[in-house]
Amino acid sequence: SGKNKPDAAKSVGLSNMTINKWMNHPEFGIFDEFAKRIRQVTINSVVDGFNQGKSKIEVAELYDISMKTIDEFIELGQNGFKRYEELFYLYENRVIPKHLDIFLNDFQTKSLFKSLKHAKISKEELDHYYDLGKAGDEQFKDFYHDFFDVKINLLVDNILSKKSLKIALKN
Repeated sequence: SGKNKPDAAKSVGLSNMTINKWMNHPEFGIFDEFAKRIRQVTINSVVDGFNQGKSKIEVAELYDISMKTIDEFIELGQNGFKRYEELFYLYENRVIPKHLDIFLNDFQTKSLFKSLKHAKISKEELDHYYDLGKAGDEQFKDFYHDFFDVKINLLVDNILSKKSLKIALKN
């Protein structure tokens, strides 16, 4: 992962001597091949989950994969690493639009956080795709406009309900 041996040893709780022993082991290639295969199985599992339209949270729970690992894979795909491109494509083109639609439908009658929880997306993801739409990204432009319209309608409804401007803006 780009670390030198002493840092790598420290991060996994082993001594530098132990790391050197394993790196120089005659069957190190077997361990390396095993690690690569496990990673590919993990990637395939995430792709399978995204093909089923599952959120990152659902995929993490279903396949016992950490959210950190899934986020790492998505970022690698976004940065053009071929091995992860399909995963990123599925996430951004199949998973996210579905969950943004769920969020928009809920947000008209529920709080922001309840809507996010039901849609199984994070506030950071919401903000990211909102900003992409705001910047003119074709794929998320409609989401930006729809979300903005819902927020305006909620503001108007709150003002018409005689709520203070401070509370109306907060909602």
